[in-house]
Amino acid sequence: GGRFTHDDKRFSWYNPPRIASELDARLDLMRQAQLLQTAVALKLLTPQQAGALRVVPGRNVEFNNPVSSAAPFASSRSWNNFSPRIVLDRHLTADHMAYASWSKGYLAGGFDAVGVNGLYDEELVTNTEIGIKGQVRALGLSYDASIFHYDYTNLQSLTLVPSNAAAGVPSYQVTNSDQRATGAELNVQWTVNRIWRLNGALAWLDQTYAHYVSPTGVLLDGQPVGAP
Repeated sequence: GGRFTHDDKRFSWYNPPRIASELDARLDLMRQAQLLQTAVALKLLTPQQAGALRVVPGRNVEFNNPVSSAAPFASSRSWNNFSPRIVLDRHLTADHMAYASWSKGYLAGGFDAVGVNGLYDEELVTNTEIGIKGQVRALGLSYDASIFHYDYTNLQSLTLVPSNAAAGVPSYQVTNSDQRATGAELNVQWTVNRIWRLNGALAWLDQTYAHYVSPTGVLLDGQPVGAP
C-alpha cells in the first residue's frame, strides 16, 4: 500500500506595541521622582540594571521584532510526500502467523508561533518490523511478539528553548532531531474462563540521537533521548 499527502500551511505573526496608558502615566511619575537614580545611590540597583529598567517598560519585552510589530507578517509553505508500506505474512499453522513489514511515515513541517518566520522541517520515519502472532487454544493463551527498528529524520519535539537575551523569557518551540531506535515487545493474554482474563506485556527500547545539537549548543549524537 501507499499514501500520498499534500500539506499547504499558511501562518502570520502580528505583535503590535503594547498599550498601557495608566502604567505609562505611573512610570512617568516614577521618572520625575528619580526613583531609579535613588535606588542606584542606595546601591539597591546597579547602573546597568537601572538602565535596563528605563528601556524595558517602553517596548514589548519578548515579541519585539520590527518585522511583525508594524503590520502582520505572513508566510506559507507546502509539502508533498509518498509513504509506502509492505507487509508479508505466512501462516505457520492455523493458529500461528509470522510477518515482516517495512514502511515509511511522514508528518508535515510547520511554523513556530514565537519566532517570526520560524519554520521547522517535515518529519520522516522508516520502520522495519518482524514478529509472530498466535494462540494456544487448549490453554486459552494468545500472544504477539515483535522486534523492530526505526529511523527518524527531523523528529519534531516540543522543547523549552532559552532566550537569546540575558533577561529574556524562555519559550516552548518545536525542534528537529534525527533519532534511531531498536526495540522488542511481547504481549500475552490468558483467558482463564468466561469471566476472568489476564493480560501481560513486556517492552524493551534503545532510542538514541543520531544527530542533534541542543538549543544550548550541546552535541547529543549517540546519547539516549529520554524515552521510557
